[in-house]
Amino acid sequence: MKLKDKLWNRGHLEGSHNEIVKEGLKMTPEQFSEVYGIDRAFIVSYGGNIKPPFEPYAKRFSVLKEVKWSVLGDSSTPLPDDRLGYTEEILKCIGAGSNITGGVVDDFFQKKE
Repeated sequence: MKLKDKLWNRGHLEGSHNEIVKEGLKMTPEQFSEVYGIDRAFIVSYGGNIKPPFEPYAKRFSVLKEVKWSVLGDSSTPLPDDRLGYTEEILKCIGAGSNITGGVVDDFFQKKE
């Protein structure tokens, strides 16, 4: 086993940081995998840019060996009503041969009343 087989990309969709990075980031999680040979990714919504239905994203990410999907997104992602976030929608993407093997809780925060 090689070191790269133990590495994970904490990935956002391409363009997620373009408001704060002047160069404009266009690399997709799939391209990152191809270029750097790291085929496992944590997929995290940034500012709510990944919304259900998730099936089209799951199809995109099927080229990766393994995916852990953020059930809440980052702290700038609006929280869903369900305490478990988008777990149910992510589970809908898991079928025979699915590369989605888990969920990620990214950032901890509390709604202000």
